[in-house]
Amino acid sequence: MRYPLSFAQAHALSLPEPLCHATWLDGQVDPVALQRAVDVVVARHPTLRTSVTASGEQVVSESGCVVVEHVVLPGDVERAESIAVALAERPFDLAREPLLRVAVVEVGADRCLFVLVAHRVVADGSALAMLLADLSTVYRGGLSELPGSWMDYGDYAVWQRERLGGEELARQLEHWREVRDVPAPSPLPAGHPAARSTAVVDPAAVRRLVDVAEGVGATPSTAFLAAYAVVLSRYARRADLVIAVPVSGRVRVELEPIAGPFADAVPVRVSLAGEPSFGDLLARVRDATAHALSHDEVPLTKLAEELGVDLSAAPRFTPGPPAAPALDLPGVTVRSHVVLAGTAEADLDLRADESGALTLEHRTDPGFAGWVLRSVVAVLEHAAADTAVAELPVPAPDGDWSAATGPPSNGAVGRATAEPEPEVDGDPVPSRDRIEGTMARIWAELLRTTEPIGPHDNLFGLGSGSLTAVRFAARIADLYGVVLPMDRIIASPTIAALAEVVSAELAPDPPDDAARDAALADLSDDELDDLLRAVVAARERRRRSRGGPPVSTPPVNAENIAELTTGTLFGALEDPALNSMNFLNEVAIHYPDAIPLAAGRPSEEFFDLEDVHRYLREFCRYLAEDLGRTGEQVRRTVLQYGRTKGIIHDLVAENLRLDEGIAIDPESVVVTAGCQEAMFLVLRALRADERDVLLAVSPTYVGLTGAARLVDLPVRPVRTGGHGIDLDDLVAVIRRERAAGRRPRACYVVPDFANPSGLSLDVPTRRRLLEVAAAEDVLLIEDNPYGLFHGDSGRMPTLKALDEGRRVVYLGSFAKSVLPGARVGYAVADQRVVGADGVVGLFADQLSKIKSMLTVNTSPIAQAVVGGKLLTHGCRLTGATAPERRLYDRNLRHLVAGLAERFPDGTGVTWTVPTGGFFVVVTVPFVVDDALLERSARDYGVLWTPMGHFYGDSSEVRALRLSSSVVPVDRIDHGLDRLAALINDRLGRSGNPVVRHGRLADGASAEP
Repeated sequence: MRYPLSFAQAHALSLPEPLCHATWLDGQVDPVALQRAVDVVVARHPTLRTSVTASGEQVVSESGCVVVEHVVLPGDVERAESIAVALAERPFDLAREPLLRVAVVEVGADRCLFVLVAHRVVADGSALAMLLADLSTVYRGGLSELPGSWMDYGDYAVWQRERLGGEELARQLEHWREVRDVPAPSPLPAGHPAARSTAVVDPAAVRRLVDVAEGVGATPSTAFLAAYAVVLSRYARRADLVIAVPVSGRVRVELEPIAGPFADAVPVRVSLAGEPSFGDLLARVRDATAHALSHDEVPLTKLAEELGVDLSAAPRFTPGPPAAPALDLPGVTVRSHVVLAGTAEADLDLRADESGALTLEHRTDPGFAGWVLRSVVAVLEHAAADTAVAELPVPAPDGDWSAATGPPSNGAVGRATAEPEPEVDGDPVPSRDRIEGTMARIWAELLRTTEPIGPHDNLFGLGSGSLTAVRFAARIADLYGVVLPMDRIIASPTIAALAEVVSAELAPDPPDDAARDAALADLSDDELDDLLRAVVAARERRRRSRGGPPVSTPPVNAENIAELTTGTLFGALEDPALNSMNFLNEVAIHYPDAIPLAAGRPSEEFFDLEDVHRYLREFCRYLAEDLGRTGEQVRRTVLQYGRTKGIIHDLVAENLRLDEGIAIDPESVVVTAGCQEAMFLVLRALRADERDVLLAVSPTYVGLTGAARLVDLPVRPVRTGGHGIDLDDLVAVIRRERAAGRRPRACYVVPDFANPSGLSLDVPTRRRLLEVAAAEDVLLIEDNPYGLFHGDSGRMPTLKALDEGRRVVYLGSFAKSVLPGARVGYAVADQRVVGADGVVGLFADQLSKIKSMLTVNTSPIAQAVVGGKLLTHGCRLTGATAPERRLYDRNLRHLVAGLAERFPDGTGVTWTVPTGGFFVVVTVPFVVDDALLERSARDYGVLWTPMGHFYGDSSEVRALRLSSSVVPVDRIDHGLDRLAALINDRLGRSGNPVVRHGRLADGASAEP
C-alpha cells in the first residue's frame, strides 16, 4: 500500500540521527523467543514494514521481517558497545524496509546488551515505548499474535493531510498570526556532531524557584524555560524570540495506540520587552506556553510554511527528564542504558526536570553549548521574583559566537553580563585601580548588594562564603584569564590583595634579574636555606663529575641524632598481636618458593588490570548518565577529596538488599579503607572509658584483637562450642564482667566460615544469639568477608538480615569479591544515637566523625572501581563471584580429601571440615609455634599459620591453620606432602603418637 508521508515523517527525513535504544540486561535472554516476539510485533504495526520512495511516498508491505542479530562476545563489554554504536551509525536505505534493527550482544551467560535502532520516519519516543511494551508482552506470554490497531499509520497520514487543508487550516492559523512578527531565530554555531552536556542547579536555588513559580501560578519547568529565554535573548540581543516546546502530536485520544512518528513541537513566543522582573517574565512565559499548547494541531513544519517564517532553527525546551523505556522480561533486570546517538531534534534542545538536573542536547560548538548551560544555571541561581531580568548575570562567552554586531533592536534587553565590559584606553594592561573597581563590582553582584565594597574590606565578613569565592574566581578567570587560587582568596580576602595578584599576572614579564630578585624576595629564610643546600649539592655533583675536589661539609654530631625507645611510645606496640601480620608476611617474603598454605588472600586468577579501567569507566558513565552529573562533577567526584561516608554508599546498600536481604538507609553505610578501618572505627567509638570491654569468639581474627589494642579496649574470649559459639559461655562472660564493674559493649562474631576456624553458625544459633544480645543489652559486631563463598550447602541469612532490633553492626569488605588492592570495606551502623541536646542521629554519623580525622575519606578512585563492578552486575555479587566460589569450593574439598589421605585414623591428627570459605584448622599432638613455622618454610618448603596468633593468651596451642584459596590443586597436593613430612618427622622425634587435642577441641566439628 502507498500513502503520503505525514508531516512528522517529512520532518524526520531531515534529522541526522536515528532513534536508538540500548540497555544492558542481567539475566538470560532467549534469542529465539525474542525473534518470535519481534516477528509478532512487526506483524502488528505496519509502520515497521514501511519504506520511502524517492518521490516522497511511504510504501507499506503486507508482510515483513526484522532479523534479530545475535552476537556472542564472552566478557568483551567494550566491543559489545562498539557494535551497538556501529548499528546506530550505519545508514538506512529508505527505499528498502525494514527501517528497524534489533540486536542482542551476549557477553556472558546472564548478561547481554539489547539494541534497537529505528529511522525516525517509522517511530518516535512514544512509539519506541509502545514497541518495547509489545515485545515484553509477547515474550512473556509466548503469544503468536497481537490484535491490530483500529487504524494504520498510513491512513492517519492521509487523514492529517486532508484535514489540514482549506477552512480547517485557515481556522487553526488564526491563532498563530502573532508568530509572523517575530524575527527569524539567530544563527547558532551549528554543524557539529550531536552531543550532550549536563549540569545541576543548586538545590537551594531550585527550592527558591519553586516558591517563585508557585507565586505566579506557574510550574518549575516554566522557571527553567524563562531562564533559557533570558540566555537566548542575551545571545541574540533581542527582546522577542521563539522557543519550540515538544508535544506528543497525538491530537486525538484515538491515536494513542497507533505506532509511528507523531512527535512535534509548538512555537512559544517569549517577550522580554520593557523592564520585567523575573516574576513578570514567569507570568509571560506561563501564558505564552499555555496559549501555544492549546493550539497544537498544526505541525511546526506546516505552520512555518503557511506563515512564511523559518522555525526550523528555533531552539527547543523539553520539560521533564528524558524517557527511559525498557524491556520487561521474566528473570531479567535492566542494569543500565547506553547512549548511542544524540537525541536532539534541534540544534539546541534543553531538557530540565524539576529537581534541577539540566541536559543540553545539541549540534553546536561544544564551547557554545557549555556557555549556554553555564549561563542558564547562573540565571536560575540568581533569580528571585523581584530581580530585574536585565540585572541577571550571564557569563561572558568564551568564544566568538556573536549573533549580532550592531546594537540591540528596539526594546531588546541590554547585554548585562556577569562582569562589566573591559574599558579600552590604549593600554592593553588595565590599571590597578580599574582592576580593584571591577573586582569589587563583581563581588557585589554575587552578594546581590548595592552597598559599595572597599578595597580593604574583609570579603567573608560581608555575608559571603566559599561558594561565592568559587564563583568569584570563575568570573575573574573568564574576564582576565587569571586563576585565583582558593587558598589565596581565603588567606587574603580583600579586593586590594587579590587585585595585586591579578595585576602582577597581567604585568609584562620583568627582565631576568628582576624576576629572579622578585622570586627570591618571596622566599622565607627556611626556603632560602633549602635552595642554598640544593645549589651546593648540585655544584658538588658537577665537581665530582669533572674530577675536582669535594666541597667540605661539617661533620655530623652523633649526639644530635634523634633516637626513640619503645618505652616512650604507645604501649600496645609491644603487644605480639600487633606483630602477627608483619611476622607472617616476612616469613612468606623470606621464603618465596615455599608453598603458601597460609595466606587467606583471594585467588589472583581473577585479577585483570583491564577490569579496573572498565569498572572505572562504568562508574563514570553512571555518574554522568544515570545521575546527570556534568563532566566536571564526574572528575571532581572521582579525583578530588570525597564525602567522608563514601560515594558508593547507595550502591552498597542496594547490594546488601539484593544479595543479603538487608534493607537499610544508605546513610547508615560508612565506606572505609578496607574492613580493618571499619573495625577500628566501631571499636574506637564504643570505647568510652576504661570500664569498657569487648567480647569475641575464640579463636579470634588477629586484626580484631590488634584493632582493640590500638584503642585500649580489652578483649574477653568466648568459647566456640559445638555450634560456632557457646551461648551459655557468652552469657556467663557478660555477667562476670558486669559483676567486676566493667561494661561489655559488644561481641565480635564471624557467623560464616570464620577466620581462623572456618566454622559457621547454624540458623537456630543465629536467632538465639540475637535473643541473648537483646536480653543482655549488648551489640553484635558481625564480620562477613567469606559469606559469598559457600559450598553446596547454600547460604544462610546473615545476623543483620535477621536483626529486628538494630543490635547488629555489620562489617563488610570487597577485598574477596572485587579486588583486595582497592582496599574498600564498609560498616553498616544504623543504630540510633541520642545526643546531649536530644538530637537523634545514626551511629554511622559518629563513625564518620572519627574517620574524618583518621583517613578523611576512602579513595574515591578505589570506590569508583568497586562501584563499577557493582553496576556492571546489577549490584549483585552472588552471580558475579560464582567462578571464584566454584574454585574455592573445589580447592577446599581437595584440601580436606588430601588430609584424609595423608593422615588416616590413629595418626593423632584431626581437622575441621568447613562447608565454605578459605580455612581448615589442623590439630596435632605437639605445640605449634612461630619457630616451627620458620623451620617448615626453610626445611620443608610449606607455609601455614600457627593458631597461637588467634588466641588472646600465651598458652601453648597445638593447631595450625591452612588456606587453599591461592594455591592450584596440584600445588595443594605438594604442600600437603611437605606438611605430612613435617608432622611425621615431628611425631617420630617426640615418640608420642597419642592424640592430645589442641585449643579447638572444645566442641568444634572435626574429622580424623
